[in-house]
Parts: sequence; structure tokens; C-alpha cells
Amino acid sequence: MIASAPRRFVIGLLLTLTLTILPFTLWIGRLAALGEVFAYGAPRGTVELHGTWFATDWRRYKLEQAKMEAPQLLVLGASAVQEFRSFMFPGCEGPGCFYNAAGAARPIGAARDVFAALSAEHPPRVLLLGLDYWQFNPEIQSAEGGPDRRPGPEVDYAIAVARSLLPLLVEDQRVRDVVLGRAPIPPRRRGLEAIVHGAGFRPDGSFAYPASELAKVSAQTPLQRDEGTRTLVNDGIGVYVRFSDPDPAVVADLEELLDLARRRGTTVVGFSNPVGDSVADAIAATPGTAAGFAAVRDTLVSVFARRGIPFVTVERTSEVGCGGEERWDGFHYSEVCTARLLARILDDPAARARMSPYTSSSYLTGLVSRRVGPLQLVP
Repeated sequence: MIASAPRRFVIGLLLTLTLTILPFTLWIGRLAALGEVFAYGAPRGTVELHGTWFATDWRRYKLEQAKMEAPQLLVLGASAVQEFRSFMFPGCEGPGCFYNAAGAARPIGAARDVFAALSAEHPPRVLLLGLDYWQFNPEIQSAEGGPDRRPGPEVDYAIAVARSLLPLLVEDQRVRDVVLGRAPIPPRRRGLEAIVHGAGFRPDGSFAYPASELAKVSAQTPLQRDEGTRTLVNDGIGVYVRFSDPDPAVVADLEELLDLARRRGTTVVGFSNPVGDSVADAIAATPGTAAGFAAVRDTLVSVFARRGIPFVTVERTSEVGCGGEERWDGFHYSEVCTARLLARILDDPAARARMSPYTSSSYLTGLVSRRVGPLQLVP
């Protein structure tokens, strides 16, 4: 029989553990109910907007959703390509034909890995690959903010997210009201970013900005929208750390991706993502950046040409007819500018031949002519 003192110790320890673990477990359960964790594989048509607080989850989410969709036409790239939308491709009939995996491929090695996993069973017919020159900068650290998202048990990531979000219960009244059930949750929205701010991914994988961001950006001049990106360029920080030559390892990752696509029967169309004109001017005026970007451009042209793959270079948004008011910021262009860029890509005969089953310049021109505003094609 356990002595009274040890028994009290054991009971106290069990009570302490229960009072410590149970609330945290309930917190994780609430986040799961809101779609912040354990949120993959939602049946088609059940979620209108998916947006988690941390971008570290995007790659896994996009991969799982793309696997479920098994698209014929896949868009892959960093966040710049996030407004390629399904309605821009009228030749895609029915859900599942198109998927935008923007954000899943910030490092080129991640793009290769996502494509490898996705195409193992259902390789896309066409891969529309958008590349940013800064992705080939050897000086860039690929770390992203938020909890570490290395491959591993989902429960490990859920615990990391739950810990990281605890301060929001104190700091953010809107989050606290949602978590405690004091605020209504819009139907078919999953994840705190989608619920609280109305931002996240649509069913086709493209990104939707919240109404508050639309209002804020619409009140800014093009120079004001570009200011943050210009500062990165001028100061040589962030993704615009100065460099002279592309990273050979990243170039090798790209070559592996293109060669894998060929082996799996996927046709590739590549293009470079343009930036705002004032950002392009700042890059051109900064020798340490201009030289690196030029070297990346020449390398990419060569890599694609050796494989007979079309690669369309566009360095500033005005080259495709985008006004400064058609950008969200220095390197995120709107769906209006996306349609203009896509029409420019189709000017390349080889790209047009690959993309013709899905869209056309005349269709895209019509969309732009009927746009509801500089940032939106449709309401």
C-alpha cells in the first residue's frame, strides 16, 4: 500500500499534469475544428476559402489538395503566381482540371519535390512554371516565419502551431472571439486567416486577398505600393540580397524538375515573374543586384532552350501592359495583370501550342476589357 505522503504526491502530480495538458489538448482540438491544423483533404466543394495563420503550412496543404484534384493543368511557383485562376482557362471543363500550387515552391527544390510527389500517380498534362530571379540567389536563406514545417507527424506540427498561436488569445480580440465561439464563423471557411480576415486559398488553389487589403491598396499610388520592395532592393536585404551568379545547386534543382516532367509526360511552359516598374528601375540601378539578375536570366534561357521548352522572360509589369494600379505591391501582380501576362506568354508560338487546349489570347483580352477594377477581373 502506498504511504499517505507518496500517495498525495502522486495524486498532486496527476492533477497538475491533467490541469496542464487538458487545456492545451482542448486548444489543439479547437484549432482543428476551425481548420487551422489537421486540415488537409477537404472534399471538393466543402470549403470556399482556406487560410491558416502561418504560411509554413502552405506547401503541405497545396500538395495534398493538388493530389486530390489530380489537375490536367498545374501552376507552380512562389507567391507571385497566386492569382492565376481557373476561370482564365475556359478549356478546363469541370472541377479538378486546373490547380494553382502557388506558395508551394518558394525554393526551387520544393517545386521539384511537390511535382515529384504529385505526378507519381497523376502527372499533369501541362505545368505552367513561374520563376522569380531571386529564387536563384545563393545568399538567400529559405527560412520562413512561423512554426517549423519539416516532414513529420501531423501532431508535432499541431503542437507547434498551438504554442505559437497562444499569444493571439490575449493580443487579438477577433481571434479570441472566434476561438471562444463569441463571433459567427462564415460558412465554408477554414483556418483563422480565412475566418478572421477573409484571406486564403480558393478551391482552385489561387489566393484571395481580403476586402480590407483591397481598400487599403486601392488608396495607394503605384509608387507607394512598390515602396516596400524598393527598400529591399536599395538596402540589399531580404530576397534582394546582392549577388553575382545563380546558385548552381538551385539550377540543378530546376533541371531535375524539367527532366522529371519530361519523363512523366508533362509539357512545361516557363516564364519569369515581372516586378513593378519602379522596382525594376531600382534593380537596374543597383549593380550587385542587376548583375545577378541578368546572370540568372541568361542561365534560365539556356536551361530551357537546351530542352526545347518555351521560356518567356518578362521583367517589368509594363511590358505586358499592366498599369501600376494593377499590382498589389512591388512583386505581387493582380488577376488583371495575370491575365495580361498570360496573354503575353501565349504570344510565344511554342507556349501557345501547349496552352491552346485551355485558353487563348482573345479570351483573356475579353476578360481584361470587362474587368470590374484594376485589381479584379470579376466581382
